[in-house]
Amino acid sequence: LKGKNALVLGGAGLLGGEMSYALAELGANVIVASRDIKKCNNFIKIMSERFPGKHLAFSVDITNPDSIKKLFSNIKDSHAKNLNILINSGWSGNKNTFESISDEDWDQDIEVCLNGVFRTIKLAHPLLKKSKGVILNIASMYGHVAPDYRMYDSELFANPPSYGAAKA
Repeated sequence: LKGKNALVLGGAGLLGGEMSYALAELGANVIVASRDIKKCNNFIKIMSERFPGKHLAFSVDITNPDSIKKLFSNIKDSHAKNLNILINSGWSGNKNTFESISDEDWDQDIEVCLNGVFRTIKLAHPLLKKSKGVILNIASMYGHVAPDYRMYDSELFANPPSYGAAKA
């Protein structure tokens, strides 16, 4: 992937971070984006020590169309200028059960895991089409089966039903 530019939404998180490392190890210039720019900058610093490259960190809130537009404007204005790979691996961070989920958490999960992915792909499409790039949308087994919360540490891995609905 030498010389390719890869955008990883949620790229400093648990799964997104591993995908970012793999892309960088294969030679890609990784653009890590999430709501927490400090976390993204720290992640890029550590990743760059292991895998040198022209890595970038940007803030984005994929529930906000203007924030997504700003992300792509920043990418076009950066040294990257183009995009070869888009990975949607963001997550709302909500941890609920069917009994505990609120309407607000349901709406946020759908905004992040479904609507935000759609909006991001829509704005990434012209750059990806130009480079004949690819889109990887990270789904979840919870789009097919309900989670058995007894299997997980509920503080780390519990996923609300809205997460599963959006991933399905």
